[in-house]
Amino acid sequence: MAPNFDPTLGGSMRTSFRALVAPIVLGLGIAGGSAAVRDALAQPSLSEGYSLVATWKTTSASTDIPQLERPGGIDVASDDTIYVVDNRSDKAYHLSSTGQVQQAWDVPGVGSPVDVAVSGSRVYVLGDAASAIYDRDGSNRRNWNASGRGIAVGANQRVYVSRLERGAAVFDVFDVDGVKLATLSDENFPVLSAFGMDVGPDGRLYLAADGAVYRFDLGGPGGVTANALLRVPRAIETSDILDVAVDASGRVYAVMQSGRMVGWDAAGAYVAELGVSGARWLAVGPGGGAVLSIISASGFNGLARVANRNDFKTAAQRWGEGNDTLGEIDAPRRVSTGPSGQALVLDQLERIQAWSRDGQPQQQWRVGGYAADVIGGAAWPCHASGRELACKMLDPAADWRFAFPETAYVTAADGDASRIAALDLADQQVWLFDRAGGQQGRWPLSTSGDPAYIAVSDVAIEGDKVYLADQADTRIDVRNLDGSRAGSIALLVNPLRVAAAGGRVYVLARDGRVWKYDGAGTLIAVFEPSPDGTPNDVAAAADGRVYVPDPPQDRVLVFDPNGNPPSRIPDIASDKCQVAVDKTAAPASLFQGESATVQLRVSGACPLGDGRLDVALIVDESGSMSGAPMAAAQSAALAFLNELNPKGAQVAVISFDTTATVLQPLTADLRAVVRAIARLDPGGQTNYIDALDKAAAELAGPIARDDVPQVAVMMTDGKPTNRPGVEEAADRLKATPATLYTIGLGLTVNQDLLKTMASRSDYFFSAPSEAELADVYRAIARRITAVKVIEQATVTDQLPADMALELGSVFPPPSSWDPGSRTLAWQLSGVPASGDTLSYRVKPRLTGLRPTNVHAEITYVDASGESGGAVFPIPEVIVFQKNDWKALLPILYRNRCSPQRADVILAFDTSRSMLEPAGDGSSRTKLEAAVAAGRTFLANMAFPGDQAALVSFNDQVRLVRGLTGSRGDLLFGLNELTTQPGTRIDLGIEASVSEMLGPRHLPANNPVIILLTDGRPSAGTENAVLRAAGTARSLGASLFTIGLGPDTDRLLLGLVAGRQDRSFFAPNAAALEQIYDSIAGKALCE
Repeated sequence: MAPNFDPTLGGSMRTSFRALVAPIVLGLGIAGGSAAVRDALAQPSLSEGYSLVATWKTTSASTDIPQLERPGGIDVASDDTIYVVDNRSDKAYHLSSTGQVQQAWDVPGVGSPVDVAVSGSRVYVLGDAASAIYDRDGSNRRNWNASGRGIAVGANQRVYVSRLERGAAVFDVFDVDGVKLATLSDENFPVLSAFGMDVGPDGRLYLAADGAVYRFDLGGPGGVTANALLRVPRAIETSDILDVAVDASGRVYAVMQSGRMVGWDAAGAYVAELGVSGARWLAVGPGGGAVLSIISASGFNGLARVANRNDFKTAAQRWGEGNDTLGEIDAPRRVSTGPSGQALVLDQLERIQAWSRDGQPQQQWRVGGYAADVIGGAAWPCHASGRELACKMLDPAADWRFAFPETAYVTAADGDASRIAALDLADQQVWLFDRAGGQQGRWPLSTSGDPAYIAVSDVAIEGDKVYLADQADTRIDVRNLDGSRAGSIALLVNPLRVAAAGGRVYVLARDGRVWKYDGAGTLIAVFEPSPDGTPNDVAAAADGRVYVPDPPQDRVLVFDPNGNPPSRIPDIASDKCQVAVDKTAAPASLFQGESATVQLRVSGACPLGDGRLDVALIVDESGSMSGAPMAAAQSAALAFLNELNPKGAQVAVISFDTTATVLQPLTADLRAVVRAIARLDPGGQTNYIDALDKAAAELAGPIARDDVPQVAVMMTDGKPTNRPGVEEAADRLKATPATLYTIGLGLTVNQDLLKTMASRSDYFFSAPSEAELADVYRAIARRITAVKVIEQATVTDQLPADMALELGSVFPPPSSWDPGSRTLAWQLSGVPASGDTLSYRVKPRLTGLRPTNVHAEITYVDASGESGGAVFPIPEVIVFQKNDWKALLPILYRNRCSPQRADVILAFDTSRSMLEPAGDGSSRTKLEAAVAAGRTFLANMAFPGDQAALVSFNDQVRLVRGLTGSRGDLLFGLNELTTQPGTRIDLGIEASVSEMLGPRHLPANNPVIILLTDGRPSAGTENAVLRAAGTARSLGASLFTIGLGPDTDRLLLGLVAGRQDRSFFAPNAAALEQIYDSIAGKALCE
């Protein structure tokens, strides 16, 4: 039966207690925010105790398709059977050509299995710690000492393992028994990243590295020589290539992190691409096809087959997407119960599974999209998906769907044996249906006619009562079927989810606990279902059994009311102000005699304030956000919305893919904001710049209010398609009164970039998976709604004896400075949530790694009246002596570097004299030294955002490589430099300028020319050299010159550079590499 509520919540001593406590909690606007509340909580006794009785995780599948948790490397044997490793379960699988399991075995002793190769009767499993050799039936022959990134077996029966060592690709060679025969490496060809490998039919080695495929010939000083680069079109080369496979005809295939399979013909010409979302590894075969390991954003982890690997038009077929996944639990999001108490689980695989009470998977139904909620209460499930309600029936012909109006957006739903209730947050109403799909009415969330937005996060129904999780008033709002208020349960903690069963109400609250109430609204049980996880929903059966999904742990937790009741209500974590402190010192490296600036930051968040706020929500809707990420982003944005004060907040929604769109201009109508969030539609690339600019324009527009805080919150799951200009766009937004928060979803984002973009580094938040995203949004919402974090505070900072304080540098002026104890003190008042900064300068007296202070702390009274304290971290700086500069200059530049994007032209003198020794006793020629130094410089660049070009000049000039973001292409270009007579420096500069003015130059990148010569310009061309140099500098190019050897005209090169600090002399090869490294610090850093 449904709980029987008295609308006045009176009539019993327990109810009176609730009526007494609730005004205290609700009046403060916080949960457990005072000692009085905590004391009151200790008074009642709880009548029930809960205990964990089962943990449901993925169980055995009812199919021969393997249940892969995280598929790794894959290979196809000569009989067209398939081998694949799983680096989460540490297993190897032998599959038929159509994907059915023939054998599976554990792979112990290798760490995590990475890749697999099969040849003849043997299977080679490469791990990240060691490797193992198996017979085809899974019998272990031996473990062997090999680890790396990829493994392949050549036609010569040699086993090759690729790895990265000291910036070079290394191939270890073994015989069939794992005995090491050789180590091969082209030390003249540096590699920054390396992934999978394969061996071609002619014995050449192919390596996925640096966003391309490198081909190595056997032979050369190190045993292999890099001789070819296979590149993808420039539009897609921003993504890493993860694996490579070569077929018997010499055709090459690869998979990219961006979700593409690409191919080249046997001559190395690019052929085409095929979208394969989540592709990570691949192998050619069976037959004329290809097989791929998939780890996709939609939650599918398994294998896919391309029937014809030379047909880049037919979509890959995923194995195991039907009932093959029954029994797998993958990030369960919502749960409900059926009539017999079984659990109905909705996870990110876009399906609903029925699990029996004893933990057996029984059946599953596809939902045809990413559903918002699962609806139980009947023998067959229903689901709600934004603007649609759909139900399965015993007779499939009776299945029904209901399309909500365009203005609606359903975020939650529930059902019992007779009815379904759907929460429409956009139109602020509840819809009721019978189980056959007949509409039984709808009514508004507001009972007073007030049009203000009401933050409701969930709905439940049982019998003649509907329960609303009202976050605005920290209660469960209880309604009759006609929408009239039947009563309410005042809660101690804000509700996230609600369920009703057997006359009881269950609330999953913000504190992560489940709170259970009886029909009179009395608290009868409370327990914490997942202290080490993130509970996301709650469902209950009539007998009191409780199901709680925990998405990050891929599990459903099952509880029964068979434990001992707790002796008291647990302490509730106070929502008092959260104070954060930080301390930095800059620069990180300096010379003796130079000053370091020390900054102390105090900031935080309080659940107080009037809620007046202008917010721009910037949401990534690029193609990689399809499926689970997009649904999580929409749900998290709604969670953010529910934290705001609807009477004080204005919100805009800006989406971005290839371009940015203002889905909803700044408005106080939060219903319209919900509708805008509903319109997010993934597809396209990732244009940060347009998104930031449109957000800045919106917050500076006519609707924005000058007298309220302005905030932009940007969420993305990827890297910008066009990196140049991103920091500048963020700076433009931050130059307005707005504060910028950034959120990185997943593990592939550029966290350093997002931290740089944010108004402060601690305004960047990471959500490793979709399950954590809503909590991140809530944390930001609670921070930005605060006005003041600290009423009064004292900050003290004690300096060590070797740090000389510059007294006039202290800001704001300190309240005291005690020279004896070397202690600064400040008295602060009214610290805003955005924070206050204290700073001063010190001059280090000693060299080495030195701490800038001994101890710094703050004691305070926060805005809620609570006392507290915190200790600041102790930053350190590296202090060098002046005479260390030659050896340490490159390191200093890196430590002080604030990266800027550059288009760099490397112009090399290739006159005949460049074949002379690079210095007395040198075994290298000047040209060899120049090439080595060029490689060093390229290693300092951040491709593909940076670009470089190669120009060679002698009596003629040649553009060896135009501006490109491909480091591999440039490395091959360096190897192509050849000499001829003559030294036409003027032609080298003119060709460099011409390339800078051409279509390949990125306008946001700084133009830089670095010119190297070992001699004087050809007779009669000196004035032409100076004219060309003047032209280059007048066009904004930074021009650096390097003279190699004693024959250079240093005066002329100084005039060419235009500044003496941009003209360098290198007496030998060692100095040359140091100079290029130093110039990298100047040219690539601000």
